[in-house]
Amino acid sequence: MRNGNIIVIAAICVGVLAGSASVLFLLGNEAYDDSVPDYFGLSSTKLTLSTEDTDGYTLSTWSLPEGKSYSDISWTSSNDSVATVTEGKIVGVAEGTATITAKLGSYTDTCQVTVQNGEVANKIIAYNAYSEKFDYAELSGDGFENGLLSLTFNADGAMVITLAGYASTWLTNNSSFTGNATADFKSILMTFTQGATEIEREYTNQYKNHKSFWDLGKSTSVTDSTDTSMLVIDASKFTYGDCTIEFTLTTESGYFSPSKTYTVSGTISYKEGDGLFDTSGTYNRSYAWRFGTDSSSCIKYGFTISYPYSDYWNGYYKNTKLFNTDSYRNYKTYSWVTEFTTQSESVKLLAENLKTAFGSYTENNYDFAEFVLAFGQISYEYGYDHSQYILGPKNDNESTDYWAYCDQTIFSGFGDCEDTSILLASILKTYGYSTACVVLPSHMTFAVALDGTSYLSTVASSAYSFEKDGHKYYLCETTVKAPTVEYNVDYRWLPYLKSGQFVKCYPVGVISSDYEGEEFSYYLL
Repeated sequence: MRNGNIIVIAAICVGVLAGSASVLFLLGNEAYDDSVPDYFGLSSTKLTLSTEDTDGYTLSTWSLPEGKSYSDISWTSSNDSVATVTEGKIVGVAEGTATITAKLGSYTDTCQVTVQNGEVANKIIAYNAYSEKFDYAELSGDGFENGLLSLTFNADGAMVITLAGYASTWLTNNSSFTGNATADFKSILMTFTQGATEIEREYTNQYKNHKSFWDLGKSTSVTDSTDTSMLVIDASKFTYGDCTIEFTLTTESGYFSPSKTYTVSGTISYKEGDGLFDTSGTYNRSYAWRFGTDSSSCIKYGFTISYPYSDYWNGYYKNTKLFNTDSYRNYKTYSWVTEFTTQSESVKLLAENLKTAFGSYTENNYDFAEFVLAFGQISYEYGYDHSQYILGPKNDNESTDYWAYCDQTIFSGFGDCEDTSILLASILKTYGYSTACVVLPSHMTFAVALDGTSYLSTVASSAYSFEKDGHKYYLCETTVKAPTVEYNVDYRWLPYLKSGQFVKCYPVGVISSDYEGEEFSYYLL
């Protein structure tokens, strides 16, 4: 993908303190490595620093032309008395503004820096990369600040709000809950309000009617219903100004006794942009889930992570430049998957927290691989590309396809099969596992190499696997529905359905029987 002679090297400014960050793009027309998709950027980044942050902020590149390295970049500040830069590391000296310039051959770009005394307030901001001047939403309230709600904008200009986290108190108060909100709650009513405009959509738990993931029940309690806890607000339904969002989560009377209601809310201040974007600061995500060998002894896990906002923005912005609206499904090839499996700071933070929670990690450990897989199956809801990333709520075109970077999936808490496969494969890759993304007919999973282990003794004959370079890779199904923890001799954990039926939540090596006998291709990461 090229735009005339403009070719871009993208760079991310990773904050040493508190994960604050910004983004820098380098523009030029030198030879570029065609194995990596081109990114298009603007000299439109800005960064706010504090004189108290003496450790500074370091800019690091996404990709460089062949034969070039980070040390080849030269850095200058327009005002060293305000901010200095040494080998990409920016330090605020005194109150004021400065422009940081990076130069590599004919590639140049700038980052506008504002330095202030005292602590820099962390604002949770969601930019609309599809708007002309980077319009943005400032997010506040318990839902956004505690890491339970997320907001982004899709290519159609719609506002996409998701229940991206899970509160530990929900598990504490309900012994049957697992950490998957759409499975645990009877209903989730989502209400958006701005002035006289009020939009409601409701998710209703009807898993007793589900025979497989593909057979999803629909709520009929409101006219505009949904089968997941995602609220998509068409661009024509909101304008600049304050909006409120409220998710009302209700347990089921009798079955989950006593019935209880939880409210998650937040305020959205939607503002016109100035053509610049500030990706400094952090956002939170809260996780809580149960996992174990049986329903009576399963363990509660949970943590909250403060992620650098720049990681999310980098993936989101790059994708707006990669995405081709003229060919929704065929704007990429599967070999590009290695571009999306990133080892960003956010992926490393999530991986490290999972390792700490697991508590007994050893290299090439099967139990840890299954623990990570179960976390993904429980914690990440299924999100349709045509709603989440591409089109408005009334354009249910399931032929659309959008690959999310790991940091986009972390941000939204939602993803379809390739998004969650890419994320979980990247997490395990962080710990030295050999992984691959696996393409099945209209589906993707990932695979992990586990050598010299004696697991899956009861299901080994049905395990999906392949061998490459002396390693055996086992396929991992990330797309499941309604998971709860229930032990079975063949499967580590299963979702419980009120009708008494079971649907499998697949451990490492076992995927949906829908794909039994199907051919697949794979891409080593």
